[in-house]
Amino acid sequence: MPRRRWTLWSALAGLIATGFGPVPVAARVLRDLAAPSPALGQPIPYAVALPDAYDSEPTRRFPVLLLLHGTDGSHHDWLDWGGLAESIADSTASGHLPFIVVTPGAGNSWYVDNPAGEGAWETAVIEDLLPAIDARFRTIPARAGHAIAGLSMGGYGAVHLALRHPDRFAAVASLSGALFAPDDPVSDDDIADFHGAFGSPFDSERYAQASIYTDLTALPPDAMLPRFYLSSGGHDQYGLDLAALRLYQELKRRDVPATVVVRAGYDHGWLFWHDDLGAVLDFVSDALTAEGASTSQ
Repeated sequence: MPRRRWTLWSALAGLIATGFGPVPVAARVLRDLAAPSPALGQPIPYAVALPDAYDSEPTRRFPVLLLLHGTDGSHHDWLDWGGLAESIADSTASGHLPFIVVTPGAGNSWYVDNPAGEGAWETAVIEDLLPAIDARFRTIPARAGHAIAGLSMGGYGAVHLALRHPDRFAAVASLSGALFAPDDPVSDDDIADFHGAFGSPFDSERYAQASIYTDLTALPPDAMLPRFYLSSGGHDQYGLDLAALRLYQELKRRDVPATVVVRAGYDHGWLFWHDDLGAVLDFVSDALTAEGASTSQ
């Protein structure tokens, strides 16, 4: 596993240098919401971005995309740095299926169950957050109406959760995802970035058990897997472009519908995630449409 530091500040450096940053945008955005979570024993903070049609068509139901942040991030990141509201507007204006985007704040949990650390985050997302969103908003509360995506730590989390719960998600996207294999080498910097998610002290067996390749192997032969979108900057300083290509090859070997995109000139940072988000939203729209999502329910 390559040496890396997935911190918010290092990821922001490239974006700030190019002039991007938080800007006010006219959008239907709800910040600082909270969903009760018995699994965590405390609420899950989240934000929501709603398509224009949510207000203009009050009887219509919409699919949901869970969009996960990276290490040292928060539920505001995709709105403040990723251009989420603008990308939603662009995607729907081009005729793609509109959907609700939910950005939870999960700390440095790596979206795994870790009762001795940050808590049971896999359980919280699946059993607490998703039902809370379906109850509060006009969603399509079915597999065909759910997708999940994320960047870096969140790219791992999205794939991990989608593979462990393929009955809940019809599409998954990973941007610069930390898509490690069980036998990837782990450095001291890697262990620091895990923030105890795989044991404190670090437990190599727990790390291997939490690998997405372990998730794939554990699936029954007849499992209905989601459609995959894997992307990375072509100059990812942590080698996560190679990790995306490796997973793509494994998915194709298993005849799982998958797309991989490696964009030249980008590294591991917000410039890439900002610029790739539109393609992710279009992928989710197309994938959910193909899976039978209907906004007329």
